[in-house]
Amino acid sequence: VETAVWSDISVSLDGFNRNPQHRNYQPQEGDIALSARLSFAFPAGEERAMAPVFIIRNGQQLSIKDYDPASGIHVRFTDINPSTEIMTFRMAMDDRNNEPYEILIASDVPRSDILIMEANIFPGINLVWLGCLMMLGGLLLSLAARQSLR
Repeated sequence: VETAVWSDISVSLDGFNRNPQHRNYQPQEGDIALSARLSFAFPAGEERAMAPVFIIRNGQQLSIKDYDPASGIHVRFTDINPSTEIMTFRMAMDDRNNEPYEILIASDVPRSDILIMEANIFPGINLVWLGCLMMLGGLLLSLAARQSLR
């Protein structure tokens, strides 16, 4: 068990879970996923447990943060260095000193502020870029040939 102090809060790394369960994590074949069990001890004696997830998927490192709404703490498991056995966690806390805002919602009003976006992973994008570069090269070659004829 490793313990550190962050902003007057004692943070303990209690262990790991090799089969993490998280509402934002859908396991895929080939995933290497690891969840860290962290416990937070506040100065007033209150304790909270959190479990951020670290994933290696298709050679990319991903992390899924855990958030505790009662305390306002966000924790993200961002890196593991296997050679030095050092793990990196990023932590933040909500600023709870904000003034409340009144929100008014209009009813029976048609909406005109809807925006729909779609993101696709296109594996053939390198071929598109290669074609663009070839066309640019052809343009430059034809301009050079035209200048040499003058």
